[in-house]
Amino acid sequence: MKLGIYLLMSLFSLQSMASAITLEQLIGTLEFKPKEQITYLEKGMSIEYQLAISDQKDEFGHHIIGLNEYIRQSIPESKSQVTISKLECSGVAHMSDEKVMTVNVACENNNSFEQKINLSSVKNPKATTFEAPLFSSMYGVEMAMVVNKISKK
Repeated sequence: MKLGIYLLMSLFSLQSMASAITLEQLIGTLEFKPKEQITYLEKGMSIEYQLAISDQKDEFGHHIIGLNEYIRQSIPESKSQVTISKLECSGVAHMSDEKVMTVNVACENNNSFEQKINLSSVKNPKATTFEAPLFSSMYGVEMAMVVNKISKK
């Protein structure tokens, strides 16, 4: 009986590990959009990110990435958005055992910052859309984001 319970627990553990997301499954371009209006931005403004994860790695085994940040303003009359700011950055990304992806970037304006994206709740690694909290050290806030895989390697 104990052996049967142990086997069931082992199978459950293996299944959980198999369904956990990896950085290799995210190679390509991801688009991050806020789930709700971000309180520190004016009404009608939004912040979005495009994160391009490469299969190339640096000498420490971290994936090479490109990150673009967009600040957009909604135009109510035309139901469209205009990009009012674009920040281009590059750097590296790595995934912790807790499934938190850390992105360290340096940007064209000599600014550098870190983002932490908690992917531990992503149950289906093959999903093209999922939600994840993103913490940005640039703004010092955590934002609930909707993540779309817009391209694969």
